[in-house]
Amino acid sequence: MNLMNTLTRYLEGYHYKLEESGKDGNETGTKSIHDIVKVKEEGLHRYLRYDRNRRSSFIDHFFGEDLTMESFYANSWTEEGDFACKKYDREILPNRVVMKRKALAFGSVHTIEKTLSTFGRNSFEMSYAVSGAGRAKGFFGVELNIILPCCDGPASQYQADADLEESGGIGLGSTGIAGSVQRLKLVDMWKGVAATIELSRPAALWRHPVHTVSLSEGGFEKIYQGSCLLFLFPAALPGKGPLKVSFRVNAKSLSE
Repeated sequence: MNLMNTLTRYLEGYHYKLEESGKDGNETGTKSIHDIVKVKEEGLHRYLRYDRNRRSSFIDHFFGEDLTMESFYANSWTEEGDFACKKYDREILPNRVVMKRKALAFGSVHTIEKTLSTFGRNSFEMSYAVSGAGRAKGFFGVELNIILPCCDGPASQYQADADLEESGGIGLGSTGIAGSVQRLKLVDMWKGVAATIELSRPAALWRHPVHTVSLSEGGFEKIYQGSCLLFLFPAALPGKGPLKVSFRVNAKSLSE
């Protein structure tokens, strides 16, 4: 099972028809059959969002204090660092890869060193050490994009050591913010599998589904392409040295 078989949102040539239709309902009138815009649900224009980076996992961000869920979903925030989807120096060692990058964040030099270690066939860990000036006001964020076979169906859900019901719901298609999460589990009861993410320290969890808008014979429709998980930490830890955190990811059958 490929947990990261997600899709990046790009501008498609047919999206202009939806943008120019001026409404979300089916168009009729004197238009030709080639110009009529049919939609399977209202409000699809809200899902015409496009990604600035490849939608993968363990993408490293620096955000200002003005970050909102709306700007994060719409890819309209200001990137305060030069790390997201940029090339890291790497050293390949037995069972692990050490990656390091030094670049600007909040106007000063920061260094991120992260190590990917494997533990058997179904488990790995990404450990971080983030250092910098220590005066920045904002957030360091690690973005993951994950999909399970059941997608956002009723057999899928989040389970966490925080109350997600009050912050948007437990479905993989839910949007919400949880203040302090250290353990998150994505469960697929249809296929009987689960992926668990365990952090070495608590983080704020921002989550939202990723949808694309496609055109079929029946008209425009939105399609779930995965769930975006953003784990946020204070960008500066005065007097505490580098920010250190690790993510242990484990996938297994629910019968184990």
